[in-house]
Amino acid sequence: MTSLKFLFLILISSFIWSTGFSQITIQNTLNPVEIVEDILLGSGVTVSNIQWNGSTVDASTVQTAIGVFGGTPNIGIPNGVILSCGNVAEAVGPNAGAAASNNAGITDYTTDPDLISLQPSGVQVHDGAVLEFDFVPSGDSISFQYVFGSEEYPEYAPPNSSSFNDAFGFFLTGSIPGGGNYTSQNIALLPNNVTIVSINNINPVTNQAFYVDNAGGTNIEYDGYTTTLRARAGVVCGETYHIKLAISDAGDNQLNSAVFLEANSFSSNAIEVAIVTQTGDTSIIEGCANADIHFIRPESDTLDTLIIMYTITGTAINGTDYTQLGTSSTFFPGEDSVTITFEPLSDAITEPPETVIITVFTLNPCGDTITSVGILWILEPYSEVSVTDSVLPCPNNSGIWLVATPIAGVAPYNFTWPNGSTNDSLLINTNGSGTIEYIVTMTDACNEPSVDTATITINEYNAAAFTASPETGENPLYVTFDNTSTTAGVVSYEWEFGNGLSDQTTTPISVNTTYTEIGDFTVLLTVTNDQGCIDTTTKVITVYDLPMVTAPNVFTPNGDNTNDVFEFFDYRSITSFECVIVNRWGNVVHIMDDITDTWNGMTQDGAAARGGVYFYSYKASSASGNKIDGHGFMHLIRD
Repeated sequence: MTSLKFLFLILISSFIWSTGFSQITIQNTLNPVEIVEDILLGSGVTVSNIQWNGSTVDASTVQTAIGVFGGTPNIGIPNGVILSCGNVAEAVGPNAGAAASNNAGITDYTTDPDLISLQPSGVQVHDGAVLEFDFVPSGDSISFQYVFGSEEYPEYAPPNSSSFNDAFGFFLTGSIPGGGNYTSQNIALLPNNVTIVSINNINPVTNQAFYVDNAGGTNIEYDGYTTTLRARAGVVCGETYHIKLAISDAGDNQLNSAVFLEANSFSSNAIEVAIVTQTGDTSIIEGCANADIHFIRPESDTLDTLIIMYTITGTAINGTDYTQLGTSSTFFPGEDSVTITFEPLSDAITEPPETVIITVFTLNPCGDTITSVGILWILEPYSEVSVTDSVLPCPNNSGIWLVATPIAGVAPYNFTWPNGSTNDSLLINTNGSGTIEYIVTMTDACNEPSVDTATITINEYNAAAFTASPETGENPLYVTFDNTSTTAGVVSYEWEFGNGLSDQTTTPISVNTTYTEIGDFTVLLTVTNDQGCIDTTTKVITVYDLPMVTAPNVFTPNGDNTNDVFEFFDYRSITSFECVIVNRWGNVVHIMDDITDTWNGMTQDGAAARGGVYFYSYKASSASGNKIDGHGFMHLIRD
């Protein structure tokens, strides 16, 4: 059975890697019995009585809340089993921001007492996914590796704590070595073996070393997840135990969570093969950084010297694609781990991903040979960066942040923007409209460059428009403003009339005001829409004084420089003027074409006019276009 399980995982992995290293992949074609026997189970353990939600019949039927994962999850576990309180298909990345709550095909209310025990009193448990089975270990300990992820991060984790946190646990029942019994003992604990793993116990505030923020992540959907953790317990070789692997929603059936169980990791007294790479998963870049391969033995077996034998197979060639590795390692008394360094070699040949399969053989306390497997992938150097295009509905003064997101490559990353900035984000000016392109260059730790271009389109917002009637006139002037602005999405129209008065409306109605002073007044209309876009337009209203013309009734053209000419001395708002002066017989003696013209008492033929009474009539126009007609008489006195 071990060889069949191993072949099945290799076939899955081969298919996954051939599709392009994009994200996690989910297969939902195996039933819970097949998943436990062919995927989860490792060495040194035999299983029986596999149940799904308390039913052996349902355990033989494919379920939407349990499946097999692989691809490039980038969560520290390369492949294995996913158990969810939602549909496992929703685990596929990217992290889109919207809360995943796909519960299709899942029973709502759950009465499992162990899941209920993890919640405050009275809180209902929903969408329970409970996988349980009996097992017989062939060693004195059992362990398996897992990662917990949830959509409840970060909103419902400290500092925003909530009592309605999704619950999960690994509940063990059976004999305790040395006496006593486990009774639904939760072994999903932090390394201190005291603190249970939960959203309230692992987050950005509490035990943050075990928390990974997945905001904007491309590989899986969940907003946050834990680092790789190990569940373990001491057992009695050859006795029968029962374990329940369970997860559920709490309070309602929204914001799902999942637990990822590493393939072949449910084992007893097996040597754990832990691969640590710079990428954080089980892949390594050719010719770049090394990997550490840790062989870890159970804590109960550290008193004696232990020599382990291992084989190295796979598509990569030992000594050609990586430095030559041996076939054995030695644990000395007191040591629980041994590390070998794996160094990939650059061959300058473009080739598909290559596998390195490390298989360890050990003899357990019951006398059985136990095998453990670790898989490492050697990848070609490759980096990819992404910066998102944006379309803004209008110019704004706050600008927009461009964020460069590494899609592929090895951290740490270096970024370069056109202005010389080396941050992973850039604030750009969006005051004007039009299209702007920004190029970011990213170089990863393997010195692999990648480039992406963000196109920022800033649309014009031309919404404000109005007419004024009249636009000019004499004091006092009553003006009506007809609002002809765009109405779509507008939340306010604000008027400033220029005379100290203002108005604000939410609909484009007509408004008015009266100007009681002369001068030019700038009217401002500001239109704001529901996206914060602002547009303005102005008009100038001109107010004139009332027109007036005043003339003297006597002048003395005798050369004494006092009152020697006839002139209109008090006038205002006159733009055109014509005046005719006649004597008592109606003969024209002088014509004035401008309000500033004067008459010095000389007739049109150059003779001095006689003293006496003269008559005048005039026609004038004001700045507002009004016509003024007037007439009068004056005395010409020469003595």
